Amino acid sequence: MVKPQYELVESTLNYHGILVDVTTDQVNYPNGHTYTREKIHHCKGVCILALNPDHSFYVVNQYRHGVNQMVWELPAGKADHPDQTLLQAAKRELEEECGVIAKHWIDMGEFIPSGAYLSETIQCYLAYGLTQTHTHFDDDEFIEIDKWTMDDAITHIMDNTITDGKTIALILKVNQWLNQHTNQKVMKSK
Repeated sequence: MVKPQYELVESTLNYHGILVDVTTDQVNYPNGHTYTREKIHHCKGVCILALNPDHSFYVVNQYRHGVNQMVWELPAGKADHPDQTLLQAAKRELEEECGVIAKHWIDMGEFIPSGAYLSETIQCYLAYGLTQTHTHFDDDEFIEIDKWTMDDAITHIMDNTITDGKTIALILKVNQWLNQHTNQKVMKSK
């Protein structure tokens, strides 16, 4: 099957901000027409499910201005340091937000929050073999940390306590992964 071709013809910067840029783009579509699309440009992000030996994991509750409310989510953040890989950013965020470092990391794939208009992608990781250190909150972070079981998290997804998309996706992915791998040696290491 031949993939349809889309071509960016023109891009105009409408707004340059601290966290995002906004452009209006002219895009040629496979039908020969040119359409106007708006795009929010944001750096990549990371999201981490840090799994304890008893299969509980860390969640954080913090204020998210975009929705003007406190949001329960997995540890996550921007990959905005030019000298850091996504994995290095994930390690940094996990220690900053939860005061934890992990010996083992598994790449659980990419999450696209809203591909219709947002460039951001979020790399998801499962981390285990945890060691407690201490948190390093940013000046504007006021974070409540908790530990939940997978059953707790699934319940909270279904009752809308958890509404954050990346968190829902990674919890469900790790739940499936655990169902397939729990009896294997990899999860028995500490």
